[in-house]
Amino acid sequence: MLAGVGNCIRLWDLHTGKLRWRIIVGGYPKNGCLGVDWVYSVAFSPDGKTIAVGASLGEIAAGNGIGSSVFLFETATGRQRARFDGGGSHVHSVAFSPCGLMLASIGRDCVALVWDVTGQIQASKRTPARLDAEPLGARWEDLGKGDAFKEGVVDMRKADAAEAWQAIHALVVRPAQTVSYFEKRLRPNVKMEPKRLDELFKDFDGDNFNVREKATKELVDIGPAAEPSLRKLSAGNPSDKVKACIEDLLDPAKGRIWVEERRHSRAIEVLEYIGTPEAKKLLEPLAQGEPGSQRTQDARATLERLAKRPAPSRPE
Repeated sequence: MLAGVGNCIRLWDLHTGKLRWRIIVGGYPKNGCLGVDWVYSVAFSPDGKTIAVGASLGEIAAGNGIGSSVFLFETATGRQRARFDGGGSHVHSVAFSPCGLMLASIGRDCVALVWDVTGQIQASKRTPARLDAEPLGARWEDLGKGDAFKEGVVDMRKADAAEAWQAIHALVVRPAQTVSYFEKRLRPNVKMEPKRLDELFKDFDGDNFNVREKATKELVDIGPAAEPSLRKLSAGNPSDKVKACIEDLLDPAKGRIWVEERRHSRAIEVLEYIGTPEAKKLLEPLAQGEPGSQRTQDARATLERLAKRPAPSRPE
């Protein structure tokens, strides 16, 4: 549930009833605030991963050098993904199209504007050049940027959500190349077997790096479900090698479990924006993963939404 009318944007978790995050609207961006005067309207994207905000620009915004009143935020983190220049100084309402590719805004001047959320509409008029291996790999890395979510006030100075959003833009306008690149990199979450966990933990203490790396990759595939067992192992005074392996998996910013969760969540978002039969085919194995995992549920929900709209026809 989201509330955003006034000088603060708040997001509550309906399952727990707890406040997940809030964004302070007024104040200076250098202090972690949004830097506008007032929020009039908010809207979720169809996949629930993006929140659009219509704001009022006045003395605070002018003092912060902000000339835009339409913003996009990442639901998971509350951090700013993008802002659209224009739309007037007071945007009273925002709404996504059913496919999430467009956003409409209307201000007090009664002028309605439609925004190209992902850049795909503009890309359809001029085919983007293919990315070389290095920049393509960099966009893949950008999808995993971020750190562990913390409840409370969102610090708007952090740019990881914006960098990931730029990567999403670069990937969705190159559908065939992106699907081909994702094909060998996306993996479903697998079931956690207690007996196998014990074996993997023993591998952490061995001298063979390749064995430790293989164990680490298996735990990455299990995903967040492995965290409680890893925390328990860490609390048992393990060896330095085991501690290093656990940190490699659970570090808030660079832990491989969290990096892959962020990357896969955003990659699924990319595939939904692309929406081609090839993209749907790539989602199917992810939807067959461990039933209780967020990645599996995310892929299933994406396929259900895509089934309700025709596949786009866009040249690469």
